[in-house]
Amino acid sequence: MTLETVFVFQPFVAAKKGSRVLIGQPMAVRNEEVAKRALSRALTNPSSGVVGGVILSTIADTATGECEGTSILAKEGNVPEHFLERLEH
Repeated sequence: MTLETVFVFQPFVAAKKGSRVLIGQPMAVRNEEVAKRALSRALTNPSSGVVGGVILSTIADTATGECEGTSILAKEGNVPEHFLERLEH
């Protein structure tokens, strides 16, 4: 069993119609600093459609893909509450 800390930038994008916020494509990154830069770039680039994002870390078993204990490292912009609530349970 090999455990590794995995960092993920999870963006949220504005829906084409209405005021809904949709979950975007998650991006696995090398470390927390790279995730913060990805979040900052996405939020400042209007063409990305990103209106918010979360940086997460988890401990993953590289052999099985199982994860333990997700932590929220940063949250900016418009992030749906139901997404955050699911992480807490």
